[in-house]
Amino acid sequence: MDGSHVIYMRYIMLALICIVVFSGCAATEERVDCNKITVRDEADDCYLNQSVTRLDASGCEEILDPKMQVECIDLIALELADYNACRAHDRRPDQDRCEVKVGNLRKKMAK
Repeated sequence: MDGSHVIYMRYIMLALICIVVFSGCAATEERVDCNKITVRDEADDCYLNQSVTRLDASGCEEILDPKMQVECIDLIALELADYNACRAHDRRPDQDRCEVKVGNLRKKMAK
C-alpha cells in the first residue's frame, strides 16, 4: 500500500467510526451546545462530531483548528461520496485534495 492509500483508508475508517458512535448517541441524548464549551480543543471536537453526524459541512466552519476543519469537510465529502461537500474548503489545494479522495472512493465503489 502506498502512503496516500493508507491516509485515505484512515479517513474512511474515522468517518465510519464517528457516524456509528454518534448516530447511536443522538437518539438518546440532547444535542450538546458546542458554543458553551470553553476549552477550544473540546469545542472543535464537538463541532466535528456534530457536523459529521449530520453530514453538514457548514458546521465545520466553526472549527478553529485548520487541520481539523479540513478533516471535517473531507470526512463528510467521503461519507456522502459527493464532490459538492469539498467546495466548503477555503483553500483551493484542500478542495482539490478532497475531490481526489472522493474520486478514488467513487472508483472503488464502482468496482
